[in-house]
Amino acid sequence: IRVASTTGRWNRWWEEEPEPSVSHVYVLGEALTEDNAVTLNVVGHVGDIAPTERLWSSRFVGDEGYLVTFRNIDPLWTIDLSDPTNPQIKGELEVPGVSTYIHPLKDEQEGFLLTIGYGGDNDGLDWNTQVSLFDVTNFSNPQLASAMPMAMQEGDGWFYSWSEANYEHKAFQYWAPKGLLAIPLSTYRWVNNGNDYYYEYSSRLELIKVDVENGLSNYGSIDHSHFFNDQN
Repeated sequence: IRVASTTGRWNRWWEEEPEPSVSHVYVLGEALTEDNAVTLNVVGHVGDIAPTERLWSSRFVGDEGYLVTFRNIDPLWTIDLSDPTNPQIKGELEVPGVSTYIHPLKDEQEGFLLTIGYGGDNDGLDWNTQVSLFDVTNFSNPQLASAMPMAMQEGDGWFYSWSEANYEHKAFQYWAPKGLLAIPLSTYRWVNNGNDYYYEYSSRLELIKVDVENGLSNYGSIDHSHFFNDQN
């Protein structure tokens, strides 16, 4: 069993000397107690990952592990788990933004990670949903292959875009045979029609083409906004 965790305290600015946060990967193995009960013991551990940051997402695939930690810049970590008693950090990539869910691609797209999260810059997050494609074919040197900010509706006054897929992996639907990703995307704005104020909503299902050679591109969308706005 592999477990990724963050210990310590993250972003507790009100404390004078907060314990710095740090992330870990633990490998647990079965063992028998003196009365022949099955228990779990730590058989391998790698720690001191990204001091002062915290873990936002992780994924384990076979002998490989992937972590995303964040404070202002998003590092993607690759972890070698081929020796359960001696897990090792193999690579690190720092890019703006953060990934909240990691989806490993398979078959002819193996060696790539499809993620969803939030965009940003060197100063932090902009809180707009972003889909990213990472190339981990060189496990020791991961690279960002493509990033696609999910733009808000055209016009003024729209707030940041968000997606349930950022915190609910069942809303992240990838269809490998067609290389298509489907995610929900929403935003809203405050409108004055001259007589009163009301919220206008945008709710869409976004379809994204995933191509490991050419990157990410918009395939189309289905607009569900009228289900909300017809109530105004």
